Amino acid sequence: MKDLVSIIMPAHNSSATITDSVNSVLNQSYSNFELIICNDRSTDSTLNIVESINDSRVIVVENTTFPGASYARNTGLKIAKGRFVCFLDSDDIWHHDKLLTQILYMRTSGSYFSYGDYSTFREQIDIPEGSFFTPKSVSFKRLLYSCPIGCLTVMIDRQITGNFFMPNIDKEDYATWLFLTKRFGEANKYDGNFAFYRIGHKSISSNKLVEVKKQYKVLRVVGNQTVFSSLIYVCFYVFLGLRKHLSYRLKNDDI
Repeated sequence: MKDLVSIIMPAHNSSATITDSVNSVLNQSYSNFELIICNDRSTDSTLNIVESINDSRVIVVENTTFPGASYARNTGLKIAKGRFVCFLDSDDIWHHDKLLTQILYMRTSGSYFSYGDYSTFREQIDIPEGSFFTPKSVSFKRLLYSCPIGCLTVMIDRQITGNFFMPNIDKEDYATWLFLTKRFGEANKYDGNFAFYRIGHKSISSNKLVEVKKQYKVLRVVGNQTVFSSLIYVCFYVFLGLRKHLSYRLKNDDI
């Protein structure tokens, strides 16, 4: 019997991109899934678009708590029925074999938490901007330095973790990976690149100092690190971030 996969998709004013994202899920070769779209108070036609989808596997819910990705994702997690949980933003895209490849890896490896490589794009996935290559495994200790895990590549086995929710804090996905790896052990990489992260539509702060402060807060609040340790890890975070994006730009120049 195929295990059910719950896919959580927060959506806020995503009318320009959400159709492609949803179709990349509906076209998966592994078909036993539920796609939970959590409308986060959209003021455009996002809600009309998703409510018009004629597929019983698509569930549309409203985030009625507070605005933001963590609250929207938690709204979906509360009603998710699947053994496995994945996340996909409403402007990102999956390869049609993403779920099948990953769930086969989860079953054969026994891993409770897997992730993979991913590519970036602007408008067309066959014209990539670059790719991010991840390590074979990521431990809690490794995550204290930086987060190489892309949320759109993650699959988690709730038969092992039980129900979990994302902390209502900036960098909520990173905070969740810290919580899970501290409690259940390292996460593992599945082979292949089956996810495409759209750049140009993200509401990411360009203020690097703000991002550093967010990193420090997660380390203190979720990572339970001392002030001194958090400052040391933040220094590594800045260094590794610069190296990562320099490497990305160099690879992008070669494309």
